[in-house]
Formats: sequence, C-alpha cells, structure tokens
Amino acid sequence: MSETLRVMVVDDEPIVGRRLRPVLEKLGFEVEVFEDPVLALARFAEGRFEIVVSDIRMRGMDGIALLERVRAHAPRAKVILITGHPSPEVAAEAMAKGAFEYIAKPFKTDALRRVVERAALSLGEMPPPSSSGSSEE
Repeated sequence: MSETLRVMVVDDEPIVGRRLRPVLEKLGFEVEVFEDPVLALARFAEGRFEIVVSDIRMRGMDGIALLERVRAHAPRAKVILITGHPSPEVAAEAMAKGAFEYIAKPFKTDALRRVVERAALSLGEMPPPSSSGSSEE
C-alpha cells in the first residue's frame, strides 16, 4: 500500500466517533470524525477519503443524502451506513444507491472493523495487520 487509507466517520452522536476512531487507527487507517454531515461533506470535497462510515439519521442531512453526494463526487469511495433505526426499506434504498454495507446499531466494533477491512480490500488496498488479535465491543 503506497499511502494510508483515509476513513471519514460521520455521526451526530459523539460517542460513535470516540469509539470508532481508535479501532480504525489501530488498523492503520487515517481517521477523521465529524458530528455535522454538512461539514463532513465540505471536508470530503477538500480531501481524499476512500471509506466513509456514516449514520443514517442525523441533524442537517441524512446518511442517504450524504451517500449520494459522496458517490457523485468520488464513485470509487466505499460508504458504510450505520443506523439505530433499521428497516428493510431503508436498507434496500441504501444498497440501491451504492452503499457498500448497511449495519444496524448497536454493533460490535469488531463487526464494523471487518466491514471496513472488506471495503479496503475491495479498493485493492489493505492496512497493515493490527498488532492485536483481540476483539473490542
């Protein structure tokens, strides 16, 4: 891998970013966390992010709209949507609009880690193996 993969985490609940950042950084990703989806999109337009992990229900913009804008700007980017309010209809819409994966909250960080690793592999990239084989919740 020539450059570190960059991951953007977007969730208006601060605990989500605080929980996911160390897990993803430990895998070798460069991580930026945003609580405001509008600010996240502005930053996305400035930088290179290969993977976006976003909540669906947020103030200011929902995750489906964020997905559409990310995919329009960077079609190769992988978007993983997470939600505390799962529904088959929203899952189908997310996948139809190009989401890489749709995950219901609460989830174990290890489950999200595996999805992010699969997204990296699908891009033809992979972070260095983590030094710890332990799972986190």
